[in-house]
Amino acid sequence: MPVARSQSHFLTRAKWGLTRRRQCYLDIVCGRPPSCLSPLGGTNTADDGNETGTDRMTAGAPNLSVGKIAIATILLFATFAGCEWYATIIPPTHWAYAIFVNFIFLAVATALMTALKLPLFPTSYFASKSFERNGRIYRWAGIQFFVSILRFIGWERFWRKQNPVQNNVATLRRYAQGTIGAEAVHALAGICTIGLTVSIAIRYSWSGTKWLWIANIMLNLYPVMLQRYNRPRAERLVRRVANASSQSAGTEQTRL
Repeated sequence: MPVARSQSHFLTRAKWGLTRRRQCYLDIVCGRPPSCLSPLGGTNTADDGNETGTDRMTAGAPNLSVGKIAIATILLFATFAGCEWYATIIPPTHWAYAIFVNFIFLAVATALMTALKLPLFPTSYFASKSFERNGRIYRWAGIQFFVSILRFIGWERFWRKQNPVQNNVATLRRYAQGTIGAEAVHALAGICTIGLTVSIAIRYSWSGTKWLWIANIMLNLYPVMLQRYNRPRAERLVRRVANASSQSAGTEQTRL
């Protein structure tokens, strides 16, 4: 029946698009240019019709060599050991210690992603979930107050100067892809800080870890929420700009 064939074709195309989307998230997290489908919906026109979805997923898989995994493991253990040693200089209950270890873990997470090209999280993690696409849950959690703090300290102005965003598809896509890398770094740093905080709480006291929790929330949790709040908005804006550009091009062709 024609209707059944149409529904089957639609489901097949939807699964194919999801596979390509996951592959492209993997490319971005590993520091490679998107090879198949951008996370914002743009397709690569150079596609081999004989290539299966599994082939697309495995063709661009990161090279997780034993050497890279060993270096990452040693680096993480050395970082934890360094933070433990630093606790003998500054008490782990002090606010300066909390800020120091958070920035150390941020630096290590950045090195793992950029230098070693390691995927820090499964690619499906970066896809926006249905409950967060409208941003209501993040506004309820105070993300706009966090943005006002960034504006007050001048971080937003500094970031926009270093990464100007123009009203075109290319720059908006780069911005959205950049949120994936930033989220991965802050998420890994936050997880590492939680592990260190629990270790210190067991050896000292839970009440003495309040600065570690506060610093982790402000330096990692809220930045993660900010990336997940901004990415769906950037995706919608890219689609809007792309549609407007295609309509404008169609109008020009009609005139010619």
